[in-house]
Amino acid sequence: MAATDKLVVKTRQILAHFSDALWVVENPATSLMWMREASGGLGADSVVTSYCCWGTLFRKDTRLANNFGLSLPRCPGAPTCPAMIGQRHVEWSQRGCGGAVPRFKTRHELHAIPAPLVEEIERQLTVALAARTGSRESGPSPEPR
Repeated sequence: MAATDKLVVKTRQILAHFSDALWVVENPATSLMWMREASGGLGADSVVTSYCCWGTLFRKDTRLANNFGLSLPRCPGAPTCPAMIGQRHVEWSQRGCGGAVPRFKTRHELHAIPAPLVEEIERQLTVALAARTGSRESGPSPEPR
């Protein structure tokens, strides 16, 4: 964990150096990083979202620490979540098979942040930056998939 702590401390130093910048730091929601002393409360202003809200067939909760009030949905569960069959998500967020329809996933599939989520973060960053600078470069919010 020493190497991880060094990386987190360096991340905090970079954020402090660019104190006027808007930023987002992503890590799994259940990661111990958020509770370690090295995080220095990095996750205090954060939001948890579920990948199934962004088009995947599996639920994977991720925490996004940020400094601009990011607002994202979390899996509503059955029967509302379209990625669920009955009480289970169609797939699991693990490399092995699991879920209502078992399928092996590559490491890339599990670690890639869904493109619609990245686009929504970018949209909210653009709105926050426009509000900060007095610009009007914002558009409507697309619905999560």
